Amino acid sequence: MTAEEKMATEEKLAELPNVISNLQDKCKTLSSLPFRDFNDYINKERTGICKLKECPKLRELRYAGVYCIYDIRENKKIIYIGSAGLSHTLMYRIGDLFVYNQNSKKNQFHHTLTYKLKKEFGDIDKVKDYYFENCRFKVIIADSDAEAHALEQLLILLFGPKYNNETKNQNINSKAINHHESVQSLSQE
Repeated sequence: MTAEEKMATEEKLAELPNVISNLQDKCKTLSSLPFRDFNDYINKERTGICKLKECPKLRELRYAGVYCIYDIRENKKIIYIGSAGLSHTLMYRIGDLFVYNQNSKKNQFHHTLTYKLKKEFGDIDKVKDYYFENCRFKVIIADSDAEAHALEQLLILLFGPKYNNETKNQNINSKAINHHESVQSLSQE
């Protein structure tokens, strides 16, 4: 690495505390954000996002960001965390939860969570009923796609939602513990 490359890297790394602080501030807003009801955003046919005229609240979701879906029966526990970018905003990602095409051989679902719940419940109408009756969501608006993805990964790491695969049976310290145990076992060989 040249001296210029090293200096450029060090300058970028010097920004790290500010980046982390910004992400931390946005994560801290989660507890004070209002719960949103899917009924306020989804069309009457329950097949996707409603038209802007019918649902003026949609304007609030025309951004990049993170959405956290809660099961309000389970002590308002987060069951899924996802992100949306500027090209496929929060409005579309929330609508994707309700898009299902049983005739498609390639991709019946537009959203991973709906796919997982359909496998669990066995019926797409039960999944939609579950969303409407038992779930609410919160959103954190991001300034960019990169920030939305960073927030999503950070929140998944912190909360370990049931339907985010990466965190199945894990908590925030599990990787560190597993890594530490691996290093110890290697050093003993």
